[in-house]
Amino acid sequence: DCNSEGGVQFQHIAEPSPGTVTTGAGTLDSAAGLNALNNKGIDIIDTKGRTNTPCETLPNTERINCTGTAGLAEQTVNNLTNIKTICSPNSKLQIVGLQEKIGHADNTHHGDGYTADLANQGLLNCIKNNKQQLNISRIGCDQGTPACDFRDPGSLHVEFNKI
Repeated sequence: DCNSEGGVQFQHIAEPSPGTVTTGAGTLDSAAGLNALNNKGIDIIDTKGRTNTPCETLPNTERINCTGTAGLAEQTVNNLTNIKTICSPNSKLQIVGLQEKIGHADNTHHGDGYTADLANQGLLNCIKNNKQQLNISRIGCDQGTPACDFRDPGSLHVEFNKI
């Protein structure tokens, strides 16, 4: 996840949004997104030590360095499940970035429903080797843009194809 630019550190601050609003066809509200991930053995975590506490469930004053789930595409849940099945079958997959936009560089596409930052940096080789099967359009910034995700060694940025 891109949390610095030119040496300036950014905080993840979620944009205010209701916690249980359906966001469109094929997308999930905050609670449904969290439940869908948890049912597949996938946790969201944040830098405050909170597990499975989406930004949208927090008071506005606490929406700092959190992970948002409102507007998550159902297809992204399926794609993350495939990453877990193929690359991390014996452990939980941990997500540190999804729908929150503030705190990420514009070129990372956070908030589009099809982007995730994985806490499991050790999955990089497996993800690279299975990129097409996992429906990944971009790992980090591998399409000529700055390699922003590798500035934060604790996460791995992936973007999924929209189908």
